[in-house]
Amino acid sequence: MAFLTKVRGAGKKAFDRISNDKVRHNLLQAIPFWIASLITGLVAVLYTRLFALAEKGTALFFDCLVDSSPVGSLCQGQRYSPGDGSHRAGHSQIQ
Repeated sequence: MAFLTKVRGAGKKAFDRISNDKVRHNLLQAIPFWIASLITGLVAVLYTRLFALAEKGTALFFDCLVDSSPVGSLCQGQRYSPGDGSHRAGHSQIQ
């Protein structure tokens, strides 16, 4: 809370130096919108990062699901077999 008190004190000193009443009034009306826009931006960035994390988690889940199922294992074995070059297009392990 000490940080907020220092920021508030510095803002009050800067605000008290403004001599034009119209500028002071307009500034007081604008500050809540500036704060709201900052909060909105932070929430948007947080939502975007959480959504990207959820996409990665879902992709990982389905990759593990396909790799661990019997049908997925058979498909993986036919498509990719290490060492004999059958992973290239047009080559099949089944003869």
